[in-house]
Amino acid sequence: MLDHVQPLHFISGRAVHRASESYRAEGKTDAKDAAVIADQVPVRRDLHPLRTGDETVTDIKILAGRRMDLAADGSVKRAV
Repeated sequence: MLDHVQPLHFISGRAVHRASESYRAEGKTDAKDAAVIADQVPVRRDLHPLRTGDETVTDIKILAGRRMDLAADGSVKRAV
């Protein structure tokens, strides 16, 4: 994300869950969550871009890297 000079916004899981209730697709999937997030960022005025030096961005990068490592090892189980 940050390596591609794209703006990074944070939206809470709770907000994504509430917004996803209005979408027709059933179930919870990463693709559905991604679509909800992509739709929410342009319309919500309460989301502010995170700056690269923000502590939150650093935490997200660490967590995302850890998750990618676990997924590569096969340690992350997908919810059904």
